[in-house]
Amino acid sequence: MGRVCRPLGRAAALVGTGEPRSQGEHVMSFLYRSVVGGLDRSQWNGEAVVVFDSAPVDEGVPGNKVFRLHTLAPSAEPRPPAITPADLRDGVIFVLPDKEDAVNPEAVLDIQKRFVHAHYKYIAFPSRSHITVDPFSVRKKTHPDLFRTLNLLRNMPWALSSPLADKLSEARLGLPLLLLLPGPSVNDIAPQLPELRKHCLIACIARTLDICLEAGIHPDFVVQLDTFQVQRHFYDAIPALPETVLVALSLTPFHGYARKFRGVIMMDSFNLELLPNPSRLRESYVSSLTACLGLAEALGSPQAFVAGANLSFPPAPHAQGVWGCATSPIRLIEDSRTYLLSDRCGALVESRDWYIATATEADMFAEAIAGTAGTRFFSTTDGTLLSRKWFPHTPPRQIFSLPTIDRAAFLRDMDNVLARREEVDIAKTRLYLLSQLEEVRAAERQLAEGGPLSGDDPFVGMVKTLRDAPPGPETDIRGVAVRLHVAWRKALNNARLLVQGITLAERGKALPLLCFPKEIEAATSTLGRLIPKAKWEVYHIATGATPIPAGRQTVAHSGLLAWLDNRQVVFASARVLERFSHILELSPNENLFDSRLLFDQP
Repeated sequence: MGRVCRPLGRAAALVGTGEPRSQGEHVMSFLYRSVVGGLDRSQWNGEAVVVFDSAPVDEGVPGNKVFRLHTLAPSAEPRPPAITPADLRDGVIFVLPDKEDAVNPEAVLDIQKRFVHAHYKYIAFPSRSHITVDPFSVRKKTHPDLFRTLNLLRNMPWALSSPLADKLSEARLGLPLLLLLPGPSVNDIAPQLPELRKHCLIACIARTLDICLEAGIHPDFVVQLDTFQVQRHFYDAIPALPETVLVALSLTPFHGYARKFRGVIMMDSFNLELLPNPSRLRESYVSSLTACLGLAEALGSPQAFVAGANLSFPPAPHAQGVWGCATSPIRLIEDSRTYLLSDRCGALVESRDWYIATATEADMFAEAIAGTAGTRFFSTTDGTLLSRKWFPHTPPRQIFSLPTIDRAAFLRDMDNVLARREEVDIAKTRLYLLSQLEEVRAAERQLAEGGPLSGDDPFVGMVKTLRDAPPGPETDIRGVAVRLHVAWRKALNNARLLVQGITLAERGKALPLLCFPKEIEAATSTLGRLIPKAKWEVYHIATGATPIPAGRQTVAHSGLLAWLDNRQVVFASARVLERFSHILELSPNENLFDSRLLFDQP
């Protein structure tokens, strides 16, 4: 009955075949097919059928799968109440009439983008991320995401001592903000960053941090929402950023680089039962752009300028013509998860479903933030999928007319924010960590005892759903599960030791610190930010090659293991941990706090 639109030169691609693809535990097509002239029953494979205006649909397609929209009506509803994201579990077919004047092409594109957004946000993403809310039960079972759990535990030194974003809101800074996002157009603004920084705060994400550094500036904020482990690699070679604040989600792997920043502001409480502050930076797992918009809200920025965020890229040569759609009003065409559509200037671009979803989500965020903070958002490029309504174009040169920012005053304000500590229930946190530690130790013993693992065993599910490192058919599932539990136990224990140190300090007890003489000031200062009430009892390790100044408390190298016995918690500098690792790693009671993430490596 109808014809499927395909990009020129990819007639053999998986578009329009209706063949489903598997993702996670739920089988979905991820296809948004556009069919012109009507839909025949043979073309339907269980998807939701969105019919525009007068296009015909075969009676063999079940009526509960067909949703008709009228784009020529005075007030067309993009998504009528009868359609929910649950209806989109198996993808979407868009059916259009043959005649161009039988639909409103702008409305068609807007509706298509809204459906892609709903499918990506509520179906596609939750199917593969076990930390994402799953309101429509696309996952058969939700397993613990141990990589993210490990992140949270390793982040505890900052999660216990850093303010949440509401403290930033209370500072009422009210300064304009430039947001640097990935996209072809961000390179156009890069040479102007030194001058732009005089007139507005600058925030970036991991992927655009290098652009700032190459332009010779340090951003004021780096926003870290993405929880993937590989995000750490963007920070491996960065210098210390003493004027930059990291704004991070508690589950992100920021523990490896947080020490390089002036301080950390947490987007969220690491556990609402232990840190009962419900404040949360406005963000969405759909895109890091949303957290950047949330930062503008928290700052109370009167204007926020988005650079980059084209959310598309120039089409490949084969896509310059569109086979089967040359005269149709189709504006979004799928080809193996690449989508052809028009940007807001009418140019043909390629995009991805997550970019299209981001554009819709960002519009929703901008509308909400305009109501709460009065922030006006702008895009420094007109070649974007962001809407003109919520992100009108403004060239970077217009930012130069803004007043000059007093950065010294800004940094004083930020230090006041960073100095505020959240009210964590330390006693409850200690009991929680002890309970978790016992459970993990029991699971570790269970795994070590052997015995077959069935397919529905929770350990199997835990390993098979690892988002960063899914196993292969020959992977030793038990071995991976054992090693994960060892890492889990060590991370839990280290968090427990920190909380134990805080508990003892609050009781007025001195905390033992193994340290070289030249490290005392730096070590006590760094650890003191985590344990403000600490009184340090500094010990030096005496060896024949390490003379100790008179009057210092010492521990003989040969007696170090015995000295560690029966102490509730022991702290050490990074250099001591490295120099004496052959002994300290054998600590019999696992009572040595690993502080290496807090210090630059020796």
